[in-house]
Amino acid sequence: MISTKPVLDPLNIYTTTETNDNVAISESLPFLPRPALLDQTMDGDVGFDPFNSTGDDAAKLYTMREAEVKHGRIAMLAVVGWPLSELLDKPIAFMFHLPAVLGHGDKVPSLMNGGLDIISPVYCDKV
Repeated sequence: MISTKPVLDPLNIYTTTETNDNVAISESLPFLPRPALLDQTMDGDVGFDPFNSTGDDAAKLYTMREAEVKHGRIAMLAVVGWPLSELLDKPIAFMFHLPAVLGHGDKVPSLMNGGLDIISPVYCDKV
């Protein structure tokens, strides 16, 4: 898509030729130019690279895309794992004759609920 709108570049990330009129504009950020490597050949590519972090390096773009996919999958597992750990901690601990490690209110020990002090750093038993 060719734009006639000026490109906003307050951090001076792009070169002056990339900020002239008649440049391809990112669909995700319609006030920035579409990075050169993000040419809609990859699935889900809408031109989102606000800091132009990949520049012109295709290998770096591939590496960053793989890291994004990996971290997205880890986040999806955490969304399932956190509630399951609260639901299944007591039954599993009872089955193996171990003390439950849930914190106050049967919540998973975390930094937010002050429960990290009940988990041993080596995770073998309560401290």
